[in-house]
Amino acid sequence: MAPGLEPGLVSQHVAICRLPPSEVDPEFVLWGLRGVDGQAQLLGQRYGQGKPGLNLTNVRSLALPFPRLDEQKRIAEELSLLQAQANRLGQWQETSRRELNGLMPAILNQAFKGEL
Repeated sequence: MAPGLEPGLVSQHVAICRLPPSEVDPEFVLWGLRGVDGQAQLLGQRYGQGKPGLNLTNVRSLALPFPRLDEQKRIAEELSLLQAQANRLGQWQETSRRELNGLMPAILNQAFKGEL
């Protein structure tokens, strides 16, 4: 699950939202729903306790800004590139963390032997 996103559950209540492809880029919509405002709307609309959900009325009431289609595509592409960079940085950070954790016992060993 992506950081900061609520877990999703699949139930027997599933609907397909068809957006006009001549006006809306699906990737742009996805980024919009993953964003702070989109998440606030989704979480604000959910109902129920055990498995909170959304109904079609909730989904229809979601409001996202829709610039021109070419601008939506440009924004979605830029966000995808930034996400890929963030993923690479996260992998680099994890590799560095593992390497440092591997070095720590040797450093401590030298420190306690007075070899530093």
